[in-house]
Amino acid sequence: MTIRELFEKELSRFNKDQLEAIVKAAIQELLDHITMANTIPKVVTELLNELEKEQLKIIRFLIYLKEFGPSTEIRGTAINYLGEMLGQPVQVQDPYGELIIFGDPFADRQTFRDKLRTLFNAPYNRALATNGPRYCGRSHSRILVRHVGQQIGINVVYIDLLTSTVSEMIDQLINEMQLGLEKRDPMAQDSTKTKDFLAKFRGMSQNQFLPNNTRWCVVFDHHDLPETLPSSKEFAELMIKDQLENSLRNVWVVMLGLGTCSQISPVQIAKMIPVDLLRIEPADIEIYINELHLKKNQQPLDLVTLQTEKQRVLEGLTLPLQTIDSMLTISDRLRQYF
Repeated sequence: MTIRELFEKELSRFNKDQLEAIVKAAIQELLDHITMANTIPKVVTELLNELEKEQLKIIRFLIYLKEFGPSTEIRGTAINYLGEMLGQPVQVQDPYGELIIFGDPFADRQTFRDKLRTLFNAPYNRALATNGPRYCGRSHSRILVRHVGQQIGINVVYIDLLTSTVSEMIDQLINEMQLGLEKRDPMAQDSTKTKDFLAKFRGMSQNQFLPNNTRWCVVFDHHDLPETLPSSKEFAELMIKDQLENSLRNVWVVMLGLGTCSQISPVQIAKMIPVDLLRIEPADIEIYINELHLKKNQQPLDLVTLQTEKQRVLEGLTLPLQTIDSMLTISDRLRQYF
């Protein structure tokens, strides 16, 4: 996919109201003249075609999203699209080893990087499960999955099980994957909806994804939280079970935080690629700062300077990190080294 196509894909994740709010905030205009298009992807394509007729307008639009985009992914793809327009295309050598992803620092996680590479190169058992304590950056790992997927041609759908019902997950998959499935019975039980959708999904993977060489990765999050609805957990588990039984073709599944399963046997769980994620340590910060400096200057930092810079990043923080605010603080401080 081209850089513009990647940007379009991320922008198309917003609904009409959200898109109108973004356009109004970015360039003080309305979408009225192009909202005759019947799908959000078509609206986005027409919008960008219109904006590209005036270079200053598209640049203003991208600068706004680069700074204020509502997701890491949209900010990152806006940065790449803007860079291409200004003659500074992004050069990616190894997507698994990138230090800056969608404009955000991605420190350490070497084990996750290695296991993700194994997953996307696996001929079967294309399912990965992470485990780890809170504030270990587990959910943040989704951005590496999306980044790698963009570079190697695997489309990624992220589903937060904690905030999604079965109906909402099905709607999201139908919309993002453009499956073209008929509306289901809204009065059916969640278990019935799940089984009905997954049966159709298995067929589409065989008859649509495989012949067209369309590849998808579904990323689930928060399966291990007690607040997550049992029906939502069941949906994710049964999709993983289909993958492990080789019933899904051209589909990978990543579970960020696998808890106790009721639909997957221990034998099947053992087939999944396991990843244990740990909280960030001082050594991780030190390695990251040095790698950034090496990439920019073709030489490592001297040890005294490296220790000083590490202390600056960690000043006033208690490790291991125990709050979202502390993780955001470290992220903001690391950006000064970009």
